[in-house]
Amino acid sequence: MVDGTLIKAWASHKSFQPKDGPPESGDFRGKKRSNQTHASTSDPDAKLMRKGPGMEAMLCHLGHALVDSAHGLVRACKVTRACGLGGNAEVLAALELADEHMDAGQILVADRGYDDAAFVNGLRAMGIRAHPRAKTHSRLDGRTVNQPSYEASMKKRYLPEPVFGWMKGPGRMRQTKLRGTEKVGWEMHLYCLAFNLRRMATLA
Repeated sequence: MVDGTLIKAWASHKSFQPKDGPPESGDFRGKKRSNQTHASTSDPDAKLMRKGPGMEAMLCHLGHALVDSAHGLVRACKVTRACGLGGNAEVLAALELADEHMDAGQILVADRGYDDAAFVNGLRAMGIRAHPRAKTHSRLDGRTVNQPSYEASMKKRYLPEPVFGWMKGPGRMRQTKLRGTEKVGWEMHLYCLAFNLRRMATLA
């Protein structure tokens, strides 16, 4: 299973300033601000992003975890900028993790946000079967979603959630205190190692 989560950056909204022109001050409500025109002076790698419609936008990094369905251990993880260059950041990271840590013939399960042509076709080129949760107009072949293996995959697609839940709860990584994607990536690796140790103790 693969999934992504937002990690709040160690940077305030006041640090999100225009790339060109004088700095802004005061109330930012109603002002148009985007990653194309603004950047954080505290952490330039942090990007403005929201989880969904109506939710608060925040400066963040994007954490990704590849979790083994057999035992719920994290096989690999990485942190990227929240907005990918040339495509969906979650999909691009998932393809990189799959290329580095999966073998041909395996199945990669993901949530609805991964039902994307780049995800499905990219995995197919690696010989890996894609099982994202299907959207109304899905990129999956109609025969795939009717297979028993796909139904079984959908029951396990939530496995990355305990990883993120522990990491942001007891692990206290809801907001990082490090700056820069590389350093936040080191931090996430340490938290995933700690999660695996706890998980292995439970399995034992």
